[in-house]
Amino acid sequence: MDRTMIGDIMTVLFFAGALTMWLIVFYFFRRTRLKYLREWLFSWTFLLASYVMLLLTLWREIAVFGYLFSIGIIIAGFYFLKGMYAYRQIRFARLWYVILGLYIMTVLFHPVVLYPLLLFQQLVYLFSAFFYMVAGLIILRREYKEEKIYGVISILFAFQLAFYPIIIATEAFYPFGLLVSALLGGLLSIGMIFLHYFDTVFVAEKERKRLYYIGFHDRLTKLRNRAYFEDYVMPTYKDTGIPVSIFFVDLNNLKHINDTRGHSYGDKLLVKTARLLKSIALEDDVVIRYGGDEFLVVRPHASKEKNKAFLDALAKKSSIGKYGNLSIAAGVAERTGSHSVDELLEEAERKMYKRKDKMSSQESD
Repeated sequence: MDRTMIGDIMTVLFFAGALTMWLIVFYFFRRTRLKYLREWLFSWTFLLASYVMLLLTLWREIAVFGYLFSIGIIIAGFYFLKGMYAYRQIRFARLWYVILGLYIMTVLFHPVVLYPLLLFQQLVYLFSAFFYMVAGLIILRREYKEEKIYGVISILFAFQLAFYPIIIATEAFYPFGLLVSALLGGLLSIGMIFLHYFDTVFVAEKERKRLYYIGFHDRLTKLRNRAYFEDYVMPTYKDTGIPVSIFFVDLNNLKHINDTRGHSYGDKLLVKTARLLKSIALEDDVVIRYGGDEFLVVRPHASKEKNKAFLDALAKKSSIGKYGNLSIAAGVAERTGSHSVDELLEEAERKMYKRKDKMSSQESD
């Protein structure tokens, strides 16, 4: 098999691969309308057109098709880079349009300047390699290692483009050069589809978990919040008769502390209270910041002995040790019959206020 036939076969295979990728990217773009897929669709469109020009150049030997091929592969690399900007959600620099315009002017003036063919091919591939190199460096700045791997592939593809004219000009390396180009180009194409799935599935799932955390956790104390209690805890124990204990905990005089010592100090006391509650809670307990200076501890059983031990530990540790001098009042309600969660919550809150009044009387004495 001679050199010309190898080149024709590989070009046809490249065209078939580019057409397949165009159809895949077109399908995903029609479904999602994502901006980066639109840019990559343009990239594969120009790449397809460039392969058509290359085939016409090989079969008809008309020079103008060679120039059009050069323009096509450069614009394809340009839109690949633009798609990477869109994937990273970075504002695309207008400078790239200027660079692309200068390149196209160079190609148009090529017949006048009469560069040697090999030198012109080298300039074409170097310019295209520049786009893929920048795109690879952009994606390397992402935080996920899977994306960084794709950035490395893009950079390797750029190096392959840079040396491609020299490799194929050497008879001994011609088949090897085509094979390397096909391999890296295939990896780049498959990786492009992977990035799309990564962006729409993995990253979307991570964002869903992040929003879930924000929606059901208190930002200051990192505890679960009132929304979690109402949406998850209450439905779990509503009308079930499952034994459960609810502790209602309140940090005393927080408003006065905020007014006299500042809200930042008050926030520190809230964080200390959260740490204290977590330190003495049992493994199955759910500690919740109910709102303001109020906390709940939901215990999925109703043992009076363990509940008393919790209140004793809270009273002891809130006044000494690493948690500082916290003044905390707490009440607990146990469900052993058919009480509703709302009734338990009201009972625990009543007992908490009773404890708070008792503590105030002791302080005044």
